[in-house]
Amino acid sequence: MLLGTPVVTSRASSMPEIAGDAAVYVDPYDVDDIADAIKTITADSGLRTNCRGAAGPRRSCFRSPAIASASPVVRPARVAPI
Repeated sequence: MLLGTPVVTSRASSMPEIAGDAAVYVDPYDVDDIADAIKTITADSGLRTNCRGAAGPRRSCFRSPAIASASPVVRPARVAPI
């Protein structure tokens, strides 16, 4: 969602709260439902556009400094002294 990628996700857990109207929801235990959603979001440009449009307001709800910059946070590895 952050980069405008259409999302297919589970309707279980907190995913509907997080994605809102910016995703296509599936039963995580139904392989056919998952496959149909992937086919639908791939073929339907209007649905992709609607998901992208709905993602904008959702992004601001879950924004952190690292996500806002859309760049990974790289920290040097800590090595224990020998």
